[in-house]
Amino acid sequence: MRILHIAPTPFFSDRGCHIRIAGIISSLNSRGFVNHLCTYHHGADQCDISISRISPIGNYRDTSAGPNSGKYWADVKLLMLSLKRALQYKPHIIQSHLHEGALIGWIIKILLFWRRIKLVSDFQGSLTGELQSYGYINNNGLFNRLFWIIEAVILRLPDKITISSAENIKTLSKTFGVDSEKFTLIQDGFELDDFLDLANTDQLIDQYTQLKNKIIIVFTGSLLPAKGLNTLVKIIQSAVKTRSDIHFLLVGYPVNECRDLLESCNLLDRCTLTGRVGFDHLPEYLSLAHIALDPKDNSSGEASGKIINYMASGLPVICFDTENNRKLIGNSSCLCPHGDLLRFNSLLAGLLDNINNRTTEGARNKARAESLFRWDITTKPLSSIYSRITSS
Repeated sequence: MRILHIAPTPFFSDRGCHIRIAGIISSLNSRGFVNHLCTYHHGADQCDISISRISPIGNYRDTSAGPNSGKYWADVKLLMLSLKRALQYKPHIIQSHLHEGALIGWIIKILLFWRRIKLVSDFQGSLTGELQSYGYINNNGLFNRLFWIIEAVILRLPDKITISSAENIKTLSKTFGVDSEKFTLIQDGFELDDFLDLANTDQLIDQYTQLKNKIIIVFTGSLLPAKGLNTLVKIIQSAVKTRSDIHFLLVGYPVNECRDLLESCNLLDRCTLTGRVGFDHLPEYLSLAHIALDPKDNSSGEASGKIINYMASGLPVICFDTENNRKLIGNSSCLCPHGDLLRFNSLLAGLLDNINNRTTEGARNKARAESLFRWDITTKPLSSIYSRITSS
């Protein structure tokens, strides 16, 4: 079965949505599906993924998350490229990623109607909620209503929708009036082999000498307010007041806004900013840590793939008690009531004070990740989805 993937994003740029796309395609490759991905001009190739890219757009080089004016022209080019590849490869399924990808995939499906191509769309959250979290639109304005209408239309285009969080299925179904039966949960995952070869950890300690003899607390991902940056800085500010033996390792990008914020709070000497780190090296950085944090709120309904990587590394994870996070880490004592920073810092202090609790919680997380959240497990429903809709 031939699958044409459409990803309106600078794949691969070590971002959460890119990790999900790569995980899905790699797992489908291992099951014998023939996959080809159409994406933007910038980003790194992946050795096991067949990729076509649009021609370069001179003023669009940014790979970080969030709205960008260059995306509009990129999406037009992506539509033309994807149509060309659909004519060439004659796919049975168009597997789109993100909301723009669903719209592009639907247009191609309509244009090539005689081929009866089926459209499956993968979403990680609400488009409207994401734009609100970035401050691109406000909750009650005209643009909010416009994007609500656009999202409501897009959600009705695919034959089937896969989504990264159970909570988001409920939210999208209720908010936009889409039948919940149209959704299938495809949980984020991890590749077990990525967490087995950690040969370069000694080199990292030599490189980041400030980490030596410290209890290391790690955060990974986009260093943006929409991803919990402001909350993270407040947590750091509180923690360093009472502990001189801790250091925060912040793995991600962009770093400028984060560095400025930390400097304004006199926290730079208590934090290490690595900048962008290739995803293939992420397990090595996580192996240096003792505790992991995810202070992101739940405004867009996204699941948090970073938590699975934390768990796979055997780390205790402190995060807010949302339906998504509870599904990932289970009935953990490290779940914090949403928005309660006093409790968040109390949980962090408890793990810092008790190495046995850290070890026990980390081992529990690792076992849970390996039994539930490997990519070969989480993506199993895709095979039956493809078989069912192509035979109908």
